[in-house]
Amino acid sequence: MHFKNFEHKTEKRDKSTSSLAEAMDKLLHVYELEEGYTRTRVFQSWNSVLGPVVAKRTRQLTFKDKKLFVKLSSAPLKKELSMSKSWVIGMLNAEIGQPAIEEIVFL
Repeated sequence: MHFKNFEHKTEKRDKSTSSLAEAMDKLLHVYELEEGYTRTRVFQSWNSVLGPVVAKRTRQLTFKDKKLFVKLSSAPLKKELSMSKSWVIGMLNAEIGQPAIEEIVFL
């Protein structure tokens, strides 16, 4: 059995190619899907960041123009979250990985 000696060459990435993240960003931009993708990430992050207790009392989430509108079924929870708006915004944006939310309105 003969084995050929193969030299392992490290290939450098061509500068005209892009990473997967860059390609996804371009795809979302070209097909104008950025807002919908961001909205979906915001909604998913709401449940994971604030947990099942808050998620259970959340009646509706609406996201438009970097504003998150949250309809809650509990007045005390609404008051508590209203006092922690900046923390909630920071945690959600950290989870999303971009400054997607600038303001939260609790309804």
